[in-house]
Amino acid sequence: MILRVRVSLPDRPGSLGGVAAAMGFAGADILQVVVLERTNERALDDFIVAWPPGSPVSSLCDELTGLEGAQVVGVWHIDEAPGDFDDVALVERLATDPVTALAALVEAVPGIFSAAWAVLLEAGVVAQESRRVPAHFEPPQLRGAVPQVFTLENGTRFAAVPMDGNRTLVAARTVAPPFHPTEVERLAQLVAVAAAILGDRSPSTVG
Repeated sequence: MILRVRVSLPDRPGSLGGVAAAMGFAGADILQVVVLERTNERALDDFIVAWPPGSPVSSLCDELTGLEGAQVVGVWHIDEAPGDFDDVALVERLATDPVTALAALVEAVPGIFSAAWAVLLEAGVVAQESRRVPAHFEPPQLRGAVPQVFTLENGTRFAAVPMDGNRTLVAARTVAPPFHPTEVERLAQLVAVAAAILGDRSPSTVG
């Protein structure tokens, strides 16, 4: 089982080592560490860990909250740890296969950003969708063509990034903390690269 664990901790020598030791004691194997921010003498990091199936996640949280100054912001399941060069591989595919590029982009985003699913909206209508998009999904109302994050009443977290004047890529998380500004910026960069590569080669997918 793969978990993504978001932890806020004091930004001082030894804090990261303390988190790693606590995770190891609880039975977690750290696969990756993603640095989200360093502000006001605190750090916010995401740890992607392998967790023994059947073991209660609460025991991991208990070990972490026992550390002085540490706070568990969120823990959620993901299918697999993102690869170090998943975004590079995606860009290569976009450049070499424009016919399936939009579908490839939408399908890849959940894995790269530890999201549950993603869709590409065109004029407010779903034009492409990844696996696991809920049945009868209704596109949310967006606040203009700018990167944005928001949460629905059911707790689903969204990050929406415009691709061009007509298209917007939307990623969603369930039972997870909101998308961090660092993640939204990275998603916006990836979408901008996709738009630049595809240009006029990206045909409309909504009739």
